[in-house]
Amino acid sequence: MRDGKRGASVPSLNFQPQFVPAVENGIDQLGGLPLRHPGVRAKRQTIRALRKVPIKVGDALHLFTGMRTPKCRRLGAAICVSAWPVTIWNAANGRFISASSETIYQIRDDGWDWETHLAVADGFDDEKSMLEWFVRTHRITSQPWNGRVTRW
Repeated sequence: MRDGKRGASVPSLNFQPQFVPAVENGIDQLGGLPLRHPGVRAKRQTIRALRKVPIKVGDALHLFTGMRTPKCRRLGAAICVSAWPVTIWNAANGRFISASSETIYQIRDDGWDWETHLAVADGFDDEKSMLEWFVRTHRITSQPWNGRVTRW
């Protein structure tokens, strides 16, 4: 949906139950509130398949779990602070993540390689578990899967 006055989109993002505590902690962290789930890393990003209308910096994001079910629950809202393309391959010689060198620079963190940092920020323990989840969930075969990272 587009806001006619400013042209900003107002996308809704649905999260699987396994990610809900981390997303709620991310919302709490943004608001300077105590974390609802101590010991759970805050999740303030998501990696999604390409959308017809891409999420852009400045877009208001509405975060939910259980959308299109009777158990739908709003987790909170946030503003997109960055968004960039990402590609995941499931090749015969391994699974890979690709992003532009500018993107890699943006997400680099001392002591971690950028792939691990990306995976942990997305709610996974490491790059391997993230890639396994994406290959299984998105049925990635030999063709590259293209998506976008959205951060709030």
